[in-house]
Amino acid sequence: MGELVKNPILNVEMILSEAASWINTPIHHQERQKGIGVDCIGFISGVFQKLGCQIKDLTDYNKVPKGDLLLSKLAEHLQEVSMDDIRTGDILVFSNNRGEAQHVAFKTEKGMLHAYYTAGRVVEHTLNRKWQSRLFKVYRYPWLS
Repeated sequence: MGELVKNPILNVEMILSEAASWINTPIHHQERQKGIGVDCIGFISGVFQKLGCQIKDLTDYNKVPKGDLLLSKLAEHLQEVSMDDIRTGDILVFSNNRGEAQHVAFKTEKGMLHAYYTAGRVVEHTLNRKWQSRLFKVYRYPWLS
């Protein structure tokens, strides 16, 4: 994810409505196109691009992201918040089995919305015990605080 330019007219409902319109978009590494293909960070970036945010996007990454690079890019543009203060619209970061940041999703009322490789597409589902155990960090767009 690259530079995100603040768009003060956005709100959580607008963001999640746009994100939900991506459901069933197939998985495709390094893509950002609704209905065509997307990966997890491309999904987050693509949603904000569709909402008019100017993003200087980073797409030269491996299928298995470098956790420190992912976190540094998120921290450049987002505000880390306590896992005790998770809100709908937050960006959830999940770790792999080595404890490194690996995956991102939007927090929704139902649970989470993300480009899920196992499902092969963008899906929304509950934040079940498996996903909760992998939750690593939580970020929020500063103007949504």
